This record gives sequence, C-alpha cells and structure tokens, in this order.
Amino acid sequence: EERAQFDIVLTGLANSNNVGYNGPVTIHSTGATTISGRKRLYVNDLGLSDSPAAASCATNSNIYSIAAKCGLIEKVAWKRAGQQQGQAERIASSHAAWRVQGQMDTRASNLMANANKDYTEKIRNPLSRRDSLPRQLRFRSQPDKIQMISLQQSPIQLGAPSDPPAAKAAYDVTVQAHESAVVNYGEAILGGVTLTDERLEQIIRDDLKGEVPEELKVTQDKDPWSITFTSEVPVRAIFGEGTVNLAIRGRRFTRGDQGINEPIEISALYKIEKTDKGSKLTRQGEVVVKFLQRERLGAPQIAFKTFLTRKFEALYKPEIVSEGVALKGQFAKAGKLQVQEISTGKGWVVLGWNLVPPATPGVVDVPTGKASVAARD
Repeated sequence: EERAQFDIVLTGLANSNNVGYNGPVTIHSTGATTISGRKRLYVNDLGLSDSPAAASCATNSNIYSIAAKCGLIEKVAWKRAGQQQGQAERIASSHAAWRVQGQMDTRASNLMANANKDYTEKIRNPLSRRDSLPRQLRFRSQPDKIQMISLQQSPIQLGAPSDPPAAKAAYDVTVQAHESAVVNYGEAILGGVTLTDERLEQIIRDDLKGEVPEELKVTQDKDPWSITFTSEVPVRAIFGEGTVNLAIRGRRFTRGDQGINEPIEISALYKIEKTDKGSKLTRQGEVVVKFLQRERLGAPQIAFKTFLTRKFEALYKPEIVSEGVALKGQFAKAGKLQVQEISTGKGWVVLGWNLVPPATPGVVDVPTGKASVAARD
C-alpha cells in the first residue's frame, strides 16, 4: 500500500490561577503547563485515516498563599504542600496530557469525517459509477513534502509521452499536469453528459462561488438551452509556450424547441502571464465556434453559431485574472495561496503557489496552542 503520512503538531503553554481547599486550609497557587501533542494522519486513494494522538505535558506550580485559622495549622500546611507539590505536578501533567490527546483525536476525527465524505461523494463515487477511477493514484511523503501522482488513462486513451518538467523552485504547493489529463478526466466526468443553462448557472454561483455573467443568467425572456458533451474529447487543453487553447465539444445543442445534432467545438486561445499578485489569462482573438463535420453552413447552423458564440463569450472572458486561492474555514486567516510560477509548453503546465500571509496578521483559532502540519517519512 502506498500512502503518505503527516503529523498535526500542537504546542502551547497553559497558565492557570488556582484555589484549593483542604479542610480549614485555603491554598492559592499559579500553574504553567507546557503542552506538546502529535497526531499522525495517513492519506491514500481511499481517503484519510489516523493513529491515536500522543501528548506530553509538564506542569510547574507556585504556591504563593496559604490561609488557615491559626498559625500552627498554616505552618503544617506549608510543610505538607511542599512535600506533595512534586506528586501534584505529576498528576496534573498526566491529566493534561490525556485531555490534549482526547481533544486532538476528537478534532481530527471530525476533520477526517468531513474530508472523507466530500472526497467520496464528490470525487471517488462519481468516477466509480462511470468506471473511471484513476489507473494509478499514489501518495508518498518525505520530510519536507507530500507527493500525489495520478494517472488517468483507459486502454484506448493517450497519456503523457514524457516526464513532467521540473518547477523552478520549491513551493508550498506544486502542480505538474499534462494536457492529456484534461482530456482523460474530461471523458470520465463529462463524456455524454447534458448540461442545461440552469445547471451551469448553479455551478458558477454555488460550486465556484462566482458571479454569473449577465448572458448566462436564466430569465423568462431568454430561451432555455443545453449542451450534450461528446463521449470522446468533451474538453481539451493545448499547452503551448506561454499559451493555452481551451475547448469543449458537444454532439447535441438545444435552444428553446430547436435542436442541432452534430459535433461542434467551441474554443479560445489565451496568453498566460504571471502578475505581481497572481496570474492573468488574456484571450487572443475571438471565441471560435467550429462545426467539425461541415465546411459550409446553412441558415440553421449560422443561427446556432451566433447563439453559441454569444453564450460562450461570457464563459471565455477576454481577461481572466486570479489574485490567489483563499483558504477556507479556520485556515482563512492564514492568508492566500498566491501563484509564484505558471509555465506552459510541450503539452505540460507547471504551477507553483506559496502561502502569503494577510496584510493584517491574524491568529488561527486553536484553543490549546499553535498548530502546524509537518510531513513525515
């Protein structure tokens, strides 16, 4: 079994003010407990798993006041407190370690349950239903990184003819992808699927959290429309030197009560640039709507071509700007993943992101201390 492993490391210092009672004696003290916890997680093609957390704590206490009804009792209490202080600190340290272990196990369990649910329902099960799970999905870990290698290729599909080009530097996140992955995953996910205007609007608004272009908003005064993707090469990307040509292919298109049943490719060429804050794709020329089995178009085809050009110009925007990937949940305060490298050529794209802290430093809400994630062998 190939799996990667990494540790969630928790360190912290807990300070306390304590009041204890023993018969007629009242004891006032302060405590300082250093906390060190470690929780190991594993990831493979089935998702996340774990091993029990381990923690060690060390408590140091300082008794600064003992009050009693008479001086003799107070003197005896001070003596006994000094004799029992070491044992009390060991007990407090042990209890703190058990609490830390329990909290780490509980929080990691919730994290894994949510992550595995999303992975299973949104990625693994849909691919499995279409008999399109990756041919290979391998995870490996080294002291400074976790690596995932995916090969999506059926017996009749093409794959990358060469190893990926190396990134220019070591980044927090690096992606090396061949254009064949776009085609092969596209066939697995979109091949033969019908996409309606309502579903497209929902994907942009709800899944991508984007603003729906006016042309793609579903209203009563617009004809409903749909596209049924081809089974082979429903989407493609061609990575040239500093460019990417994006295309989708459909075998059936509808508009209102009209339909057209022949393969059409809709594409756009973009120039890729890295900016100070991220990346920018600039469309080169117009959106191209091509009837793959026709050289001459009749009136029905011209009408559909005009309609599709208008719709897909809203998707293939003249300029696509990205200023980073915002993290979600409690990690949002950590900042954004900002592109440091975006290079294309010979069918490959290499992307590198580094985590850039926000302008105003924030503190991630971890009640028991600081949390970090470390890759381990």
